[in-house]
Amino acid sequence: MFAAVFLGVIDTHSGLLTYINCGSEHPFVIRCNGVISYLGTTGPVLGLIPDAEYSVGECLLNDGDAFLVFTDGVVDANDEKGNLFGYARLSDILEQQQAK
Repeated sequence: MFAAVFLGVIDTHSGLLTYINCGSEHPFVIRCNGVISYLGTTGPVLGLIPDAEYSVGECLLNDGDAFLVFTDGVVDANDEKGNLFGYARLSDILEQQQAK
């Protein structure tokens, strides 16, 4: 058995997000200036690899920035024709919203 996990803690005074991402989908960081990036993984899914090594990631969120954490259920969803929603489509939607 294994589990994909994202755990993050935000220091609301400094805006520092400290996180681990163990095989979860890559959360998006949406900057107030329109730049969109994502947080990578910091280790494999939990329970899959004995003695796996994990690291801690950090990201500074500024006033007006946002980040989106989601499960694989979003990007793995299919429409009525069986088309995969996908990571690229989610990214495109975020970019379109930033352009408005």
